[in-house]
Amino acid sequence: MKSAVLCAFLYLLVSLAGAQTPTPSPQAVLGGLDGNALAAQLSERQQRIAKLSSEDQIRLRAAQQRALEDPAVQEAIKDRDRAMGDFQAAFIAGLLKSDPEIAAILDKLRSGVEKGY
Repeated sequence: MKSAVLCAFLYLLVSLAGAQTPTPSPQAVLGGLDGNALAAQLSERQQRIAKLSSEDQIRLRAAQQRALEDPAVQEAIKDRDRAMGDFQAAFIAGLLKSDPEIAAILDKLRSGVEKGY
């Protein structure tokens, strides 16, 4: 979810910048990490899951639920969330360092949003 929000923000950011200068592709801005690869992977995974029998789908979902109860998995999720927060903070700091006037644009994007962009 956060990745999708980040990608949407970056796309909007690139689009807004394009009003004054030629718009680089998201791949050029992000070095190819524009979220499309992740979306494609998720879509492919869902397609593979859909091909499983109903019984296998139920077993997979039950195993996923049990895995989420594992303290090691819960800690890994917390680590992932902390890392994502650190990334977002560093990225915003980098945006502001490269263009301090972008703060007004970021504020527009944040309005009505509790966390993130």
